[in-house]
Amino acid sequence: MDRVECMPGILEMALQHHQSGRLEEAKQYYSEILQEDPRHSDAIHLMGLIAHQSGNHEEAVRLIQHAISLNGSVALYY
Repeated sequence: MDRVECMPGILEMALQHHQSGRLEEAKQYYSEILQEDPRHSDAIHLMGLIAHQSGNHEEAVRLIQHAISLNGSVALYY
């Protein structure tokens, strides 16, 4: 199985960590997704949420705006 096929599983693991408050672990998985697909808007958006949760609001705005620029049709990004 190639990396692209594995991404839904990686995203699911990242979300589990994120929802459980394990932000560093989630961030590592999101980063792994972005290494394979730098335009993965969900991973970018979720990295923005982690930045916000960590108090890095400027980075959060930058990342979330980037996710919106890639896929502005996702209402959740707003």
